[in-house]
Amino acid sequence: MRVLRRFLPALFTALLLSPLAVTATPASANSKYAAVVVDGHTGRLIYSRNADRPRYPASLTKVMTLYVLFEELDAGRVSLHTPLRVSRRAADQPPSKLGLEVGSTITVDEAIRALVTKSANDVAVVIAEHIGGSEYRFAQRMTSTARRLGMNRTRFMNASGLPNNRQLTTARDMANLAQKVQEDFPEFFAFFSITEFRHNGRRFTNHNRLVGRYAGTTGLKTGYTRASGFNLTTTVERDGKYLIGVVLGGRSARSRDDHMVAILDRAWNTAIARNQAATTYASLEETPIPLQRPGATDLAATSLVAAAPQMILPAPPPQGDIESAVTIDHTQLRAEAVTNLRSTTYPSERDAFAPESWVIQVGAYVEPSQAVDRIREAVNAAPLQLTNAVPITMPFSSRNQTLYRSRFGGFNEHSARSACEELSRASITCIAIPPSGWGRTRVVKG
Repeated sequence: MRVLRRFLPALFTALLLSPLAVTATPASANSKYAAVVVDGHTGRLIYSRNADRPRYPASLTKVMTLYVLFEELDAGRVSLHTPLRVSRRAADQPPSKLGLEVGSTITVDEAIRALVTKSANDVAVVIAEHIGGSEYRFAQRMTSTARRLGMNRTRFMNASGLPNNRQLTTARDMANLAQKVQEDFPEFFAFFSITEFRHNGRRFTNHNRLVGRYAGTTGLKTGYTRASGFNLTTTVERDGKYLIGVVLGGRSARSRDDHMVAILDRAWNTAIARNQAATTYASLEETPIPLQRPGATDLAATSLVAAAPQMILPAPPPQGDIESAVTIDHTQLRAEAVTNLRSTTYPSERDAFAPESWVIQVGAYVEPSQAVDRIREAVNAAPLQLTNAVPITMPFSSRNQTLYRSRFGGFNEHSARSACEELSRASITCIAIPPSGWGRTRVVKG
């Protein structure tokens, strides 16, 4: 006892001084635990625990299922309105599920929303069978896609993440996948931020509690099996900084979420903003650019943005015994000029719209004029819903090129969803995005 009494004060002092003390959780004390936080602009690991140790992905698997589905959408082999038929095998999947009936159909758009919110296993198999012919062949494609993306320690055996001893991943690989799905499919990535999905009179809410609650969260996905513990991948953009967080093996959903918040909070101080990542340019931050409201002036004729020369940032060197770092190559971009803006509509040095506003996205394009054309199409399709909305294009980097998101801001949740419903009836893809600080960007009149 005397030895123990002498030892405990020293141990207590050591714990207080330990940098891990601020993030110690039940998850960090168990054999299932792994976590990383990656700076999305540089690829640098800010936080790493067991980053390359094999773990069970659980429903994080569905992020790859969606990645492959997005490939099919991008190639034009399916559309958001394509019906997917439900087989007996799909209908017989264990929960979590929608409870689809054999022979019924679900659209691609509905399937995406069901995977993001309900994490429906029956829907995952429906997608797999439509694309691959069988879930087994689809899983083979998932694994080969993982290799192509640099996820060298990941193997998929099914489309849902249901238990399989051979289905393994790592925290680093999951961070890589999160980055790739956002970079490669910006037009679809906003699906990961939806907070609810309604199907056949039932309402399903997103299991990712950080969406809409942790400032700047843009997605992604949760997962759980008894073997994996509670998993979470999260992407967050705030003040020009971009973080990707992965927590695997939490003991509960709450402790997992709390731990994710803790490691993200600590990472902001060392994360690099876009306008700091390359010192060659004075202002490289990804910035929403308000447009003139549609009206007498042709928006397509408006000169929007001049892009800065492209610069690919080198991947960070491997740390310790890590064989492959998450590589996140982004171009850097500067908004140099916005002309013909109406100063009465957008006075200098004020927010584009309230920070708590919802945003809707209707597309992402290579050319600024294409983004503007899409905004004009949306206004024509839903003039009542978009009368008071703020049209913006948001330049960002993807596949080593600059793309432009077509968005409208200034909504509340109800009006954002109503606008998307109206636009969907006109066959315009629309995704409602919870508040993420978009309105905090200062507007400078031309």
